[in-house]
Amino acid sequence: MIDHLREKGRGVDPICRILQLSPSTYFARKKRPKSARSLRDEQLMPLIEQLHADSGGTYGARRITRALRCKGIVVARRTVERLMRELGLEGVIRRRRRTTVPDPSAPRPPDLVDRDFRGGNEQNRGQDSAIVSPPTSTALRTHRRLGLHSKERIPQLSGTSCRTNSLP
Repeated sequence: MIDHLREKGRGVDPICRILQLSPSTYFARKKRPKSARSLRDEQLMPLIEQLHADSGGTYGARRITRALRCKGIVVARRTVERLMRELGLEGVIRRRRRTTVPDPSAPRPPDLVDRDFRGGNEQNRGQDSAIVSPPTSTALRTHRRLGLHSKERIPQLSGTSCRTNSLP
């Protein structure tokens, strides 16, 4: 930003004063050589762009990493992900995408059972099986909450035996 304003004829001192930055800090940064990471990034970016273009834009970070390693270039997958993000490249996502986006202003369908999902409400009835035993005991019980619609059997482990309670 300072370089951009400097090209327009503005001085470094007033800009640094506004940014609360010492002018010597700016000039020291300008003289400092590029870091090893930025030099490596400059080498990898064209290779990543080339591999992405050769694949028809289908390769993601994992495949590009694998292709670079096949060429003898050792690079971490996270580095490739970061550089692809900087370059604006993205692989093809073959997962199923959500096509319908619900309208937030549309009215919601009525709740015919009058459920209330806040804790401690009597309307949301179910069966509870709570963990009561101390951690040193061998008795284990599963903890599960069943709604009104479920007719599932709950397995309960107690000591070495396993019994099933049927619901009414």
